[in-house]
Amino acid sequence: MKSDRVTLDVFARIVDLAASPAEGQYEHPTDSALAAYLWLLSSSDGDYSARAAETVLECKQCWWARKMAEHVRYRKKPER
Repeated sequence: MKSDRVTLDVFARIVDLAASPAEGQYEHPTDSALAAYLWLLSSSDGDYSARAAETVLECKQCWWARKMAEHVRYRKKPER
């Protein structure tokens, strides 16, 4: 993403979707959307993607988004 405005919009969308409720035992209705937005954000901005990943990891009943968030979090850790 070349625009800071678009980056902020994608980050805000992730936060909004992660805050939306899920029903009972079912998959979170925005699971795949969260994963896609996080993937898009991670390709351009490390700080926002790290924050978004932590937000997604707190979201219940996500599978795809959690996998993407774990990937982003693992990738952002410094090597020793």
